[in-house]
Amino acid sequence: MRTRINAFITLITLTGLMAYTACTKVTAPDEATVDAQLNNNPEELNLHVLQGTPQKLSFAGAAKVNAAYAFFLHATVAPLEWGDKVLHAVHVTLEGNYAYVAYATPENEYFGGIEIIEISDVSQPKILSRMIFTHSDITIALKSGNRLLLGGSANSDKLSQIASPAVFTLVELHDGLMSGDFEIFDLPSYNANDIMVIGESALVTTGTTGGGLSVFDLNTRDYGFIPIEGAKAIEVTPNGIFVMEGTGTNLHVYSALDTSFINTIPLGCPNMFQSKAETDVQNDLLFFSSGSCGMKAISTIDNTIVHDYPIPGGGHCNGVSVNNDLIFLANDTSGLALLQIDGGNLEPMGTLSFGASVNYVISRDNKLFVAAAEKGLKIIEIVPSP
Repeated sequence: MRTRINAFITLITLTGLMAYTACTKVTAPDEATVDAQLNNNPEELNLHVLQGTPQKLSFAGAAKVNAAYAFFLHATVAPLEWGDKVLHAVHVTLEGNYAYVAYATPENEYFGGIEIIEISDVSQPKILSRMIFTHSDITIALKSGNRLLLGGSANSDKLSQIASPAVFTLVELHDGLMSGDFEIFDLPSYNANDIMVIGESALVTTGTTGGGLSVFDLNTRDYGFIPIEGAKAIEVTPNGIFVMEGTGTNLHVYSALDTSFINTIPLGCPNMFQSKAETDVQNDLLFFSSGSCGMKAISTIDNTIVHDYPIPGGGHCNGVSVNNDLIFLANDTSGLALLQIDGGNLEPMGTLSFGASVNYVISRDNKLFVAAAEKGLKIIEIVPSP
């Protein structure tokens, strides 16, 4: 969950982190070096939204949940295609009635994109804006005010201003749509993995080797940097700042008051610096995906591990989303898994296959979004049974 904390914590946090100052290279749009294709024509964009009669889905082995809820697939946003490139949906953030979908290509082909989708009616999703970057994968997109904040990995052989692949991009929005006005910032390491916004600053993690946590002032463009090898997911709560290290594998905890180091929680997992890691928060529990270790949850109060759920039969957990008492896990080629919180325990409820790797999942209110690689983005409605 992309959380915000109060202004007092924001001020103290940024004062501490900005002690680590560094310079950044910035490139403005230049046709000779940065090739971005913008399309704000909804009639053309919505040609790759596949709709029809809502299809009822059933989680295999989930009789209890299937009796309590009905899941209806309303639409599929087919993978983007550009020439011979097929872009896979890899991340979704939600704000109000809009979804911001990030696209990337497999095997570091450095070809990605971002779409803005209006989702107030899941039976009639509308793509409003699209930007495709022909030299950069986009792995995360987050709206902040009148900007989109993008994390990704760029081809440093093609972009002379970029020394290493990890990049952070700011795209200006005009009336909610993307514009051709953007800036690309060069970051250490190979990919920007996660972004959070606190006040007027953005926290960006990068990995694999030589990675860390960068803190950008969105007004001045200055940033500070804290080295953390293979920095992955980040979450800020009133009880602490949590940063996952993919080389180790550890969860580092910093004070939300003054950013002082509190402790490191060893996760006992193999290195996951090349895997996805995502977080979600419910009450005082921080849920996070941990690659081949499955899903874990810790108490943000005492930092103890409360839940430890390995994926049955192995595999990788790419993402986690908590919606009331339901937990959805993006389990790569094992599909979408469903757990239910039953008292203090997690009850496995079943799985749902889309015939492709599940890269990401997010569920809020009655909506469920599943990024299923070459099978596209699935837009699903959750309906409680009467």
